[in-house]
Amino acid sequence: TALESRVGRGDLVVALSSDHGAPDLPANIKASGMTVADLAYIDVTDAAEKAAAAAFPAMASSKKRVRGFFPPQLFLDDDDLDAPSKQKLKDAVIAGVSALPGISQVYDMAPGLPDKDSYAVFMRNSAPPGRSASVFVRWDPRVVMLEEKGQPGTDHGTPYLFDRRVPFLLKGPGVRRGRYAQPVDTRDVS
Repeated sequence: TALESRVGRGDLVVALSSDHGAPDLPANIKASGMTVADLAYIDVTDAAEKAAAAAFPAMASSKKRVRGFFPPQLFLDDDDLDAPSKQKLKDAVIAGVSALPGISQVYDMAPGLPDKDSYAVFMRNSAPPGRSASVFVRWDPRVVMLEEKGQPGTDHGTPYLFDRRVPFLLKGPGVRRGRYAQPVDTRDVS
């Protein structure tokens, strides 16, 4: 009402959406009889650091190789390495994190590589060139990736449908009332 009084009723279209969905709460999944595993960021970073230390034992005590994990992106510190050593580090980290229970796939995000699976396109679409990590991690659908062990709540950042499907509501002049099932892109609002 406040916006309509300032803009005018006939000129206002309201759009409501979300940047992501989310899996069900772990307690609800468990209550329905299914198992759910919890992984914490530290599990991923520890596995990556151990793999990096094994790949570069001489440097293991002097330099941490993981800058951070912001799911699904795993940032590595490789600025001091030449190209073959950067690849060796990345390959070691990918193998180390892939071995964690509950991890579905770990992706090398270097341009031009073939996609490992059908989820790779979603990973690439969420990786702005020059601003994203060189390694992306995808966990199993009933794994909840938590910032800290034992933390309540749920996560997001997966390519699964429950995370990709978001509400998209429009109201205003020129918007036909109804419910529509076809896929849309929230960027179309602009």
